[in-house]
Amino acid sequence: MMRRYSSSRNFVAGIAIAIAALSTVTGCATRSADESTSSADLDVKMPTDGKAAGDGEVSVNPGATARVSGDVTPADVLEWQKFFKAPPTVDQRGMLEKQISGWSNASKPADILARGRSEQAIGRLPAADASFREVLRREPNNLEALLELAALQLRMRKTARAFDSLTQLRSEIGVQRDVPQALVFRYRYVLALGYLARGDRDKGHKVLSDLIGVDKEFAPGYAALASSYLGLGRDSVAEFIAKRGVDRAKQDAALFNILGVVAERRNDGSSARANFNRALEITPTFGPALVNRSALAVREGELGAAEEDILRALLYDPTNVDALVTLAVVQRRTGRFEAARATLEKAINVDPDNAVARFNLAVLMAQELKKPAVARRLFNEVLQTSSATPEVKDYAKSYLSDLQASAEAL
Repeated sequence: MMRRYSSSRNFVAGIAIAIAALSTVTGCATRSADESTSSADLDVKMPTDGKAAGDGEVSVNPGATARVSGDVTPADVLEWQKFFKAPPTVDQRGMLEKQISGWSNASKPADILARGRSEQAIGRLPAADASFREVLRREPNNLEALLELAALQLRMRKTARAFDSLTQLRSEIGVQRDVPQALVFRYRYVLALGYLARGDRDKGHKVLSDLIGVDKEFAPGYAALASSYLGLGRDSVAEFIAKRGVDRAKQDAALFNILGVVAERRNDGSSARANFNRALEITPTFGPALVNRSALAVREGELGAAEEDILRALLYDPTNVDALVTLAVVQRRTGRFEAARATLEKAINVDPDNAVARFNLAVLMAQELKKPAVARRLFNEVLQTSSATPEVKDYAKSYLSDLQASAEAL
């Protein structure tokens, strides 16, 4: 969300982060040029024990319905929790870094796979990508490596490549014997996130709803589904799904974070803060809630509290782009313009396609650092960035128009 200020234009400061689980995909409604607009159905039907899901159908207000349905599958599916762990603490990051160092010369696929998972956990995404690919060079049909690679590619916004990995994994699931149902369950979750990232919301929603039908306590499914509806602006549906998830899954930080985002959008700051606080009581390292609570503090003028939260988020995840952008907002508002510039440049280096970081750097160049030529280049780049929303593009065009008028007036 972006807001204009009556006295002057400002940074994009209203960040609302919905989920952070296996992947950071939240359901972008656009397609990249290299992505097919149609593909074979990659879903996998899971064997059932013949029992109905009971109250699987969830009805919400008229015109907004989310289907939560499906059949109950064997109990081994219900072990998904061990694959959805909280972000590591500072001490845990240190332990993981030591483990990674010990695996630097690993030759066994299992050890290389473990190294990749640890690298991914601490944000070393290119290194994790290399590790998973090394496993696949040694064992091309390794299901776990294919699944981890697909999830990582979605996290890195390489959607077309993720679907290549998912297609290969789907083929392997079809020919291999005794594939664990827990792996099929996780595959379907990553597939759903891929559909959302590619803009196939109907397919993504259906798979997520089916998974919730399989396990009514599957909190990541509720979070991803609710987040997708948030992306559509259907806040009431998102709230309903998140509350249903809280009723069933109980202690889940992502669900309370979503409820906080909904409250903030309704300008209910006290309720938003309470939900962000609850998310952080459950999982103190949950970056999205830290970023959202920090952004809320920025909007309420509590810059000290905002910076404290955002530095905590970066302590747990130094490459969190949303946290870096919010930190730059605080730095700019407290007069640390060169620090804000360095922070935004780091954010762009981490995610070159991030339109919000690039837009904010352009504003800084135009207003505080007095470099209109650089600002014009950056605003034009925002217009070419695939992740830029129509609102961000409108702001960029407005700035470009003002910069052009100022140049002509000289």
